[in-house]
Amino acid sequence: MPNSCSNVLSITGPPKVLERFQSASKSGDAVLSFDSLCPLPDQGLSNEEKHSWILQNWGTWLVYPALLVTSPVKPLKRLVYEFVTAWSPPIALFEHVAPEYPELKFELRFCEPTRNICGHVTVHYVSFKGESDLECTHSISDYSRFRILSARFGATVERL
Repeated sequence: MPNSCSNVLSITGPPKVLERFQSASKSGDAVLSFDSLCPLPDQGLSNEEKHSWILQNWGTWLVYPALLVTSPVKPLKRLVYEFVTAWSPPIALFEHVAPEYPELKFELRFCEPTRNICGHVTVHYVSFKGESDLECTHSISDYSRFRILSARFGATVERL
């Protein structure tokens, strides 16, 4: 059984772009489909090749169903998803997705207590002087520090 990594993804930006992302990220009953955002190639890959591609492009292997916890108030100001991945947060996925949605800012908070890590990652596609680049900041802290804060101040993953 894999280690569970709890994730809270907050996405901000213009309402029309948030609605476009929300629509594109759905697949069937899934409110957040990694395969819809960064599709697995349909080229008869072996299981090993699929596993390698998924780790490289999504940053994690298994994704459990996500909850969309955003208020349905229009216009949208923010999308917030809560979900669990196996072993690690899906940072690579949002590094791939951000250039398709340059107006959006992706903020991912995660906690994987078995490996003793918690963190916050912001991914935003920025454009300056005619050139574009990904702006990605990482803040990963020791889970033992999180446990102390949790016991003392009632910290949660959402309030890292």
